[in-house]
Amino acid sequence: MGLHSTFANEIWLWRGQADKKYRLEPGMHTRIHHTPGLLVSEDNVRWATRQLLELARARSLDRLDGFVLPDLALLAHLQHHGAATPLLDVSVDPLVALWMASHAPGDSPEGWDDRGALLFAVRRPESDRWMEPLDARHYWSAGTDDVVSTLDDGMSWFRPPDVSERLRIQRGSFLLGRLAHSSGPTTLPLVYHAATSWLQPRITSIGKRGAPPAASTSVIAFRIRPKLKKEIRKWLSERAGLTQQVIYPTPWHRPFLDEFCRAYGRTRPIDY
Repeated sequence: MGLHSTFANEIWLWRGQADKKYRLEPGMHTRIHHTPGLLVSEDNVRWATRQLLELARARSLDRLDGFVLPDLALLAHLQHHGAATPLLDVSVDPLVALWMASHAPGDSPEGWDDRGALLFAVRRPESDRWMEPLDARHYWSAGTDDVVSTLDDGMSWFRPPDVSERLRIQRGSFLLGRLAHSSGPTTLPLVYHAATSWLQPRITSIGKRGAPPAASTSVIAFRIRPKLKKEIRKWLSERAGLTQQVIYPTPWHRPFLDEFCRAYGRTRPIDY
C-alpha cells in the first residue's frame, strides 16, 4: 500500500495471478504457445486477434445498446468475460488484484490453495502512451493507421469505456505491447527481474527524509504463500466487501457472451 499510495511521479497498476507458475503474459500469447506447429511471433498475434474480432462481430457481440464497439473496446469486452486477447488485464486497485491472486478460477475459489500466487505491480506508461476509451482504429489492418503500428517497442495503456459491469466494478484497464520474448517471466516489453534490490530500501524509507531509491524495474512481483490465500479471501470479503458475486456479476442482458469467450480462452489452440 505504501508503493501504491506514495511517490507522486510513479503510479503502479495491479494484477493478480492465482498460480505463480504462469508468466506475465496476455491470453493471446498463451493461445499461440499452446498451438502445435504455430510460430510464436507478433505476426501471428495480429492474425489471430483479427480472426477473434471477426468471429465476435459475426455473432453481433460488438453491439452494445445500439452502439458498435471499435476493435479495442470490443477486445476489452471479450477479455473481461474470458476470451484470450493481446490485452493484459490490470486494475488501479491493488485489492482487486489481491482478490484475483487469492481465488482460483471457476466455481471453487479454494481450488488452487495448494499453489503459491503472484501479485504484480506494473508501472503505468507515460501519458503519451495512453489510448482513448473509444479509439476507433482497427487493431490491425495492413497499410492503415492501426493500433499495432503505434506500439513500437514499449507499452501502452488502454482505458476502455464502461462496456460491462465487471469492468466497472474491477476498475479494470489494459496494458498492450508487442510480443517481445517467447520465453522468460514475461512475453511483453517490460523490465522485469526476479531480484528488485531497490524495492526493500524504498519501502523501509517511507516517511524518512531524503530521496527514495529510484525504481529500476517496471514490474514488481509479490509472492503469496499458499497458506495465506484462505485468510486473504476472508479479509477481502469482510473488510473490503469483495466477493465472487461482486467481482463477477452475471451479464444477464448478454446470455451468450460468456459461452463465446470461454470457447476462445487461453487453452484453446488457434484454428488455422
